[in-house]
Amino acid sequence: MDQWKSAKTLQISNFVKNVPVGSLIHFNLIKMDLFEVSLEMILSLKEAFLRSPHMMNYEISFRKSDAEEHLVELFGEDFELESFWYFGIPDDLENVISFGFGSNFIVFERILRNIVPIGARIL
Repeated sequence: MDQWKSAKTLQISNFVKNVPVGSLIHFNLIKMDLFEVSLEMILSLKEAFLRSPHMMNYEISFRKSDAEEHLVELFGEDFELESFWYFGIPDDLENVISFGFGSNFIVFERILRNIVPIGARIL
């Protein structure tokens, strides 16, 4: 278990069920496949990214999600209908969190504020 807690990168190529967000947030980088990504998981990951400067890039593929229909309701219109949203980080004027949602993947990434596309809102 100590190896798991001290690891900084996680890559899982087989579809996995039921991974608690709390067991993932110590990683800097993740690339994994999950059977399902819930809206609750997305919101938990977003909050973790906003609080944890070590979290850099999480790419998660999935087969099923209940989130798509709720994202615009929660975050507002996405940028140029590309399903990307940008979130300001408290006490960090240089970086933002980019969140992308596709038909079978999500991506959270810490990026420099100055590479946010012109016209995109930072929430």
